[in-house]
Amino acid sequence: MDTTLIQSTRKTKSGLFVRQDPDFGLLVYSSYTGLIYAVHPSEAEHVKSWLDRPKVSPPSSVYKCSLGAGWAVPIENSKHFIPHLLPSRETWGTLPTPKSPILINWLITGRCPLGCKYCYAEDLMRNDELEPKVNSIKKIVKCILNLNPLVVVLTGGDPLFSPHLSLIIQLLNGKTGIIVDTSGYTFSATHLELFKRYNVVLRISFDSERPKVNQAQRPLYPGYPKLVRAGIPTAQAAVSALCQCLDAGLPVTVQSVATKKTANDLVALGDKLYRLGVRSWRIFKVAPSKASIDGYRKLVGTFSDKGKKLTGKRLKGPYDFVFQNVLDSYLKT
Repeated sequence: MDTTLIQSTRKTKSGLFVRQDPDFGLLVYSSYTGLIYAVHPSEAEHVKSWLDRPKVSPPSSVYKCSLGAGWAVPIENSKHFIPHLLPSRETWGTLPTPKSPILINWLITGRCPLGCKYCYAEDLMRNDELEPKVNSIKKIVKCILNLNPLVVVLTGGDPLFSPHLSLIIQLLNGKTGIIVDTSGYTFSATHLELFKRYNVVLRISFDSERPKVNQAQRPLYPGYPKLVRAGIPTAQAAVSALCQCLDAGLPVTVQSVATKKTANDLVALGDKLYRLGVRSWRIFKVAPSKASIDGYRKLVGTFSDKGKKLTGKRLKGPYDFVFQNVLDSYLKT
C-alpha cells in the first residue's frame, strides 16, 4: 500500500479531525457527533480553511449543519445527511477506495461484564493470557498510528474493564479521533471525566426499554459473581450511563441490535431516545453464519419479511420493513 501521498490525520482548530486522500478527497471526523464524512474534492480546500479558521464561512449550510454540529451550530439544529457524502451523493461519481484505513477497531480487552447472546467477539474473549501488557500497548498504538486512521474505536470486551484504558486514550489523544464502545455497565464518574478531558465519543449498547428483554439479550456474565449478586439490570445501567453523558454534554451514540423481541419496539425506542436528547443512534442486524444458525434463529426468528422460511441460502434476515419505518421517522424530524 502506497501511503506516501496521504496527508497525516490532524486535528483542526474546530476540534474536527481531517485527512486528505489523493483519490477520495477530504475525510472528516467530528468528535462532537462521532460521525465521519467525505467532502468532495471541489470544496475540500474551502472546508479545511473553515475548520481551521471558524470565522471563514462554510461553502454552504449543508456543511454548517453537519460538520458544524456542536461548534458552529447547536447539536439540536444539526442535520446529518445519508449517506455522509458532502455536499450530496449526486455530486460524487464512482467512489474510489481510500488509500489507508479510515477507521480501525481495536479490541483492547476480552473482559466484559456481559454475555450478550449475539456477541461477535466471544471466541476472542475470557482469556487473560491474551490481555495486552503496557509494552505491547505502546507498540500497538505506534502501529495503528502508522496506518494513519481518521478515528480509532476502542472496543472489546468492554473497554471500561481494561486497566489500560486511560493510557491508551492518552497515547492516541490529538493524533486521531477516539470512540469507546461499551455497555456502560461499570460506567463511573472517573470514566466521564476521562472522556470529557480527551474529547472521546461514547457509544453505549442498549436494545430495549423493557428491562426483561434487554436482560435476556444482554445478560450478566456469570464469571463475575460480585456483579451478578449486585443484580443491577443491564438496561438500568445503560440508561444511567447514557443520562450521565447527556447531562455532562458528552457526545454519545446509542447502539441497538434488532431481534424478534425488539424489532417492533424500535420506532418507539427511537422516539424516547430522541426525547432524552440522543442525536445519534445505530441499529444492527444479527449476522448469520452456518456455524451458529441455531442461535441466529432463536434471536431473529425463522421467517423473512415476506413470510419465506429462512434457509442456508436465504440468510439475509427479516425486519427490512421495520428498518424502513425507523428511517422514515428520522427523515420526518
